[in-house]
Amino acid sequence: MNRKAEITRRVLDLLPEPDRVPFEVAMNTWWRNLRNKGGLSLTDLGLRVFKEQAELECHEFVIPRDQPISQGSLLRLDRGQQWPYHLDKKRRITFFGSREAMMMALYGNFSNYVYRLSER
Repeated sequence: MNRKAEITRRVLDLLPEPDRVPFEVAMNTWWRNLRNKGGLSLTDLGLRVFKEQAELECHEFVIPRDQPISQGSLLRLDRGQQWPYHLDKKRRITFFGSREAMMMALYGNFSNYVYRLSER
């Protein structure tokens, strides 16, 4: 089973029965990239489910306007993340992995963080 499917099944198990949806629905609505090898970027709905319904711990950062978010950095982010994340239009990134959040805090900015992801 791929990582995205495994995470989806585990989160579904955390949800109260009335909030559970079929696995295929969750896979198609929670994740931005539907391909099996696609990254772990969440949709807005996925963020709400993980944060509010499953009550998973998350860490948020705001990426300042002076830090560019290029297509290349988004691709590196998508390929390098080990845990789900969400990046919104207001430049707020939410991590569901404490290691990723710690690394983002240590590197101090988004560009340094995604550059280091590609080095792993």
